[in-house]
Amino acid sequence: MKTLFIEVADKKKKSLKKRLTICLILVIALTISVFLFAISSSNKYNKKNSTEIADPSAVFCQQHGREFSTIFETENCSKCNNCGGCNMGGEKGVCTINGITCDSWAYFYKCNNISYASTLQKCDIPC
Repeated sequence: MKTLFIEVADKKKKSLKKRLTICLILVIALTISVFLFAISSSNKYNKKNSTEIADPSAVFCQQHGREFSTIFETENCSKCNNCGGCNMGGEKGVCTINGITCDSWAYFYKCNNISYASTLQKCDIPC
């Protein structure tokens, strides 16, 4: 009878050790996951100064699978044929897909049904 009691107690002890080991492994894995997530998040959002924000038209363009780029226009604005208004040597954000390029703000306004300045030409990129 004594040996049966000892065997049952040993089994319970081993089972408890297994449970504690599994819990410890899970806690360590969770801690590492949270730490790695915190590191990746801080690198992702701290690349710029905290006072800078992304251009909403650029974010919208990229979220819809279009390529966003910034062009630096020459005095005659020849680098972008259908981009809308000309900045005369300034820079402009453009959205491109399948060779069609238009001003990123014109694309943003078009897809969100917002009327926009007449200086921006019609955007031919589908939403």
